[in-house]
Amino acid sequence: MERKTLLAFFVSFLIMCASGSVVDQTNANTNKLCEGGVGLCTPECAESCCDFNCFKKYNGGHGSCTSVGNIRLCQCEYSC
Repeated sequence: MERKTLLAFFVSFLIMCASGSVVDQTNANTNKLCEGGVGLCTPECAESCCDFNCFKKYNGGHGSCTSVGNIRLCQCEYSC
């Protein structure tokens, strides 16, 4: 009986250790998102241009035009 209890404890311990390392690996691969900008959106440089400029400036970032009053800004989101 004592041997079964010890075996059950050991198996439970291994499962807890294995599941903890999976969670740690998942959290380590999570990137924080930051925001930035690359100027104004204009008729000559609208959504696709804004997205491309964010991609270049922020190493793979994405962008979109956002209106603030009468001004359209190119806002970017990227991993940091």
